[in-house]
Amino acid sequence: MIGTTISHYKVIDKLGEGGMGVVYKAHDTKLDRTVALKFLPSRLGTDETEKQRFINEAKAASALDHSNICAIHSIDETDDGNLFIVMAYYEGMSLKQKIEEGPLPLKDVVNYTIQIVSGIQKAHEKGVIHRDLKPANIFITIDDQVKIIDFGLAKAAEQALLTKSGTTLGTVPYMSPEQARGEKVDHRTDIWALGVVMYEMITRQRPFKSDYEMALVYSIIKEDPLPVTEISPEVPGSIDTIVMKCLEKDPDHRYQQMNDLIQELDQINQSPEPEKEKQKDIPSIAVLPFVNMNRNDDTEFFCDGITEDISMALTKLDGLNVAAHNSSFQFKGKTPDLKEVGRTLKVNTVLMGSLRSAGNRLRFNVQLSDVRDGYVIWSERYDRVMEDIFDIQDQISHAVVDALKVELVGNEKQKLKKRSTEDIEAYNLYLKGRYYWNQRTPESIRKAKQHFERALTEDENYALAHSGKADCFASIGLFGVVSPQEVLDEGRTAALKAIEIDPDLAEGHTSLAFIEAVYNWKWQFADRKFQQAKTLDPNYATAPFWRAIFVLSPNGRHDEALTEARLARRLNPTAAIIDSGLAMVYFYANKFNEAIRAAKQTLELDPALLGANWMLGRALVQTGEVQNALDVFDKVKDVNMKQGSIGYAYAVAGEKEKAYEIVNNMVQSEIPDYIKAYHIAIIYSGLNERDEVFQWLEKAIEEHCPLLLWNCRGPEFNNVRNDSRWKNLMDRMGLPA
Repeated sequence: MIGTTISHYKVIDKLGEGGMGVVYKAHDTKLDRTVALKFLPSRLGTDETEKQRFINEAKAASALDHSNICAIHSIDETDDGNLFIVMAYYEGMSLKQKIEEGPLPLKDVVNYTIQIVSGIQKAHEKGVIHRDLKPANIFITIDDQVKIIDFGLAKAAEQALLTKSGTTLGTVPYMSPEQARGEKVDHRTDIWALGVVMYEMITRQRPFKSDYEMALVYSIIKEDPLPVTEISPEVPGSIDTIVMKCLEKDPDHRYQQMNDLIQELDQINQSPEPEKEKQKDIPSIAVLPFVNMNRNDDTEFFCDGITEDISMALTKLDGLNVAAHNSSFQFKGKTPDLKEVGRTLKVNTVLMGSLRSAGNRLRFNVQLSDVRDGYVIWSERYDRVMEDIFDIQDQISHAVVDALKVELVGNEKQKLKKRSTEDIEAYNLYLKGRYYWNQRTPESIRKAKQHFERALTEDENYALAHSGKADCFASIGLFGVVSPQEVLDEGRTAALKAIEIDPDLAEGHTSLAFIEAVYNWKWQFADRKFQQAKTLDPNYATAPFWRAIFVLSPNGRHDEALTEARLARRLNPTAAIIDSGLAMVYFYANKFNEAIRAAKQTLELDPALLGANWMLGRALVQTGEVQNALDVFDKVKDVNMKQGSIGYAYAVAGEKEKAYEIVNNMVQSEIPDYIKAYHIAIIYSGLNERDEVFQWLEKAIEEHCPLLLWNCRGPEFNNVRNDSRWKNLMDRMGLPA
């Protein structure tokens, strides 16, 4: 084709090829202008249906005079009968290509969406439905103007849906549920497709994915996508709301006209840029996990601790934006591309290091690089002994400050040096304690507690170790290993000691908040402490994670809990226990499919995580998948949780004898009454025996069972909430019924 002349068009170059046509750049010799020629593929040239669709595209688009719709000049055919459309030629690229290049700034997403909406609304006003709206059919010019192309599947609003050999027409990932079912569609099918396009612009993912077409169709028709903010937490909730409304399964629940979106999009477009967007000139850095060159566990703990300490020290400086240290840990064990790190963590510099040890000798290699060009800004090697480790951290932090030209004012130099201990052994023991605590099983928490107590033997004024000890009491009390009163006596004392030693320690305030909420039901005091912790250290992920659990209870504030759980996951995306917060919030909001999906995602990080398996099994019971739930409960390591959940599953499945057998076994067991009582109450609720439910709940409340804090909001008790006795129990806990 290239170099030939067709009619009065000289073909210059091939621009692209797709299933519906081949496009060439050409020169219009009559009007002396550059145009684009779209040819029907030769394989389709003899297919009358395809030829008619090609003509339909030309007619549909040429009737739409709008700045956001590609202009059609004419339709013609070659001497041998091959149809082609003459279109306006634009410099730029498809939206598909833009998305593949990298994440789009939010302002571009909104700008492009407004233009797409404007163009499609014009089509709808003319009675034309596009039916194949997707990034490949949206062209972005070099001056950021949207041009909607390929109206080959467009149809008049009153026409029936075209089908070919029983197959629905369109591109499956962008089909609306009604389109996927082969039903008659209206203009709202384009609104659905717009939602998919927006989702992809924001997240670089499609809301529905599968390698198999039928599975993808099933997903579109039956399953709900993850909210945009779960994949891209920095996206405003207003954008998430728009996207999810476009993706409502029922067309009546979507926006009814494209114009309905314009006002909401305009408000977002006109709102002030977020403060972090305005501060792009402020230096920013991510401290990536130091690489353990020795490949042994002891050095691994040490590497992680150094990384975290340097990151936290830099976080205290006002003139430097620092990526949350836990977010940086998603690159642990990888050889990261610096540009990817910069895009993902929104920083312009990266600190990387490695550690090799031999006996008491340490060798650090550290470098600071610019993510934009990969150039090394500063690098250094440190050969020291173990006792110098804290000095090395200080030297690295100060070198970064100097290299980035950050000016230290007031007491910021002191902030760089502030640490909880100067004892190397205590420091190492603390790091190991946190490692075990994050696994959250009764056995791992016992190990964590031992390490924290050994750290305190080395340094009794180690505030972080006191907080770690408090967290162990707070967590292990949920399994009935220690009583609520013991948690209040020992755990609260440890938390208060941490705060006494360091009043600015977010960990101490978080520990105290959780203990007072879960074991003492002091709602207002606990909330103040959670908020104080978040103010002291906005990057400490456990504070929003535990607060998400807390806000579920006093008022069932699911939206607020979801916000906190998402924040926690953004701060620490690699910790399975933090990730499990989303599944928990969805479960107590009665969004069981979302809970199942979120729990499975968490279990990809840690297949053995107790809480995620427990939540997954409970959600499966609520969706009627009892056998699958029983298989999951087998993975729950805590005997009490496992037996109570299995008993409830049997009860709702109608296998009453098995449920009663579990109740009898639990009654006769040596399980503490307050833990036993909660699980037995759950089983009796499944059996719909109200008197027994309240008899056992009474026992649980008498001893301040910690599981009641959020589990009283669970669906297992839905059938007894209208009983007057329920309100009485909730009143005693200080909770609304």
